[in-house]
Amino acid sequence: MVSDRIGYLLWVLATDNTQLAAYAGCSESNFSRLKSGSREPSKDSLTIRKFAEAICMAASDGKMTDTLRTIINANETPNEQLSDAVIEWLFDTQDSTMPAAPSGTTAAQFGEKLSAAMSVAGLSNSKLSRLANIDPSYISRMRSGSRMPKNSPSLVHRLCGIIAEKAKEKGSSETLFELTGHKPGEGSELTGVLFAWLYDHSRTEGSLAVEKLIDTISAIPGTGSAGTEKARIPIQAQTDKVETYIGIEGLQSAVTRLLSSAANEGGRQLMLYSDQPILWKSGSFQSTWERLIETCIENKVRIKIIYSVDRIPFTNIFEAISKRLPVYMTGLVDSYYCTLSASMRSYRTVFLDVGHACIEGNFIRGMEREARYRYITSQDELEYIKRNYDMIMLDCKPLITVKPTDSPPVSGKYGVFTSGGIQICINEDEVIVHKLSSPHMSFCFEHPNLIKAFRRYIEEKNIY
Repeated sequence: MVSDRIGYLLWVLATDNTQLAAYAGCSESNFSRLKSGSREPSKDSLTIRKFAEAICMAASDGKMTDTLRTIINANETPNEQLSDAVIEWLFDTQDSTMPAAPSGTTAAQFGEKLSAAMSVAGLSNSKLSRLANIDPSYISRMRSGSRMPKNSPSLVHRLCGIIAEKAKEKGSSETLFELTGHKPGEGSELTGVLFAWLYDHSRTEGSLAVEKLIDTISAIPGTGSAGTEKARIPIQAQTDKVETYIGIEGLQSAVTRLLSSAANEGGRQLMLYSDQPILWKSGSFQSTWERLIETCIENKVRIKIIYSVDRIPFTNIFEAISKRLPVYMTGLVDSYYCTLSASMRSYRTVFLDVGHACIEGNFIRGMEREARYRYITSQDELEYIKRNYDMIMLDCKPLITVKPTDSPPVSGKYGVFTSGGIQICINEDEVIVHKLSSPHMSFCFEHPNLIKAFRRYIEEKNIY
């Protein structure tokens, strides 16, 4: 209904009939009847024209024109034609969707999205609250889902502006656009896109991440399209004999030495764990790391890796899993996550080529650029470090388990659901995704946040 959309615009712009009437130079009662629905206006009426023009003026004064454009799908519309676009949107009977008002958005959904956006922009509670001049505990309550900013659209809009600006400074605007389901270059202003997305209860980013993963699994090619086995590919090995490597560049050199050695020999076993910030894998070294891991797998090196999933948004975990599914399907990589809380005081890195060499480093948080990493080849120390790694494994659970199977699950505590050639079985402590077409594979997830995301995906997609 037109009245519903009028009420939504008034809420978004934090304005009312009195203020709009002042902009339009007309009686407040005209707009009151529009909002209440007691008067059914025609599309070409003078009252609707004045209302649309007043809305555009209110948006301009509140610096929310970009948000208005996003809501009414008018990102490319010139300012002089924006009121026409408002009228078209108010009377668009073909568009059954309605932007979510705060009453339709749960506090948990809002907090989950706000947390993800802040992570992409590199903002902590304290930093965002300082920039927005509000109490950090308020940000914390919003993120945890214990507080819903129902009556503060202007505050949320200000937060979106800060997040968008910081993402731009960090170079992560494109990632933020992708998080909201938009593409850069569509004419969308990021602040407006973020605002509309935060209050859109129809889909959460967790559900979207699950959907992308399911699409990836469904698109795995059949056995008939598989190529021949790749031959072992030699790579240039690091031959230095340094015993202690210093800082980020030192760790990169040590990792290159360890992985290239294992890859060229082939048939070894790597055990990888690090809870330090992944700054050392950024930039050009990211592609080097991926190529080294790929070459290890091509040369039949088994890899056991423990992920620190508590330091990254869980939606990024889904993206990482989707990207690495072909790696997991080789059967050479076992991935885990540690159930213990990460230390806030120190970090530890252990990259072990069992029986041959190890990179080990411990340092206090903040010392990343001076941290020292030992390159160990002593058999006695290697055995000791392996025992330490085995102790860590006692507190780990699989992040994803992949296996071929022709027998999909038949029951689950929360049901078995089928969608697009994929069967999803949801239990209390696991989710099993079964690919129904060839190659028949089962993908098991046990992390609580991933299970929660799958359950929300089922609810939002209404798959029953």
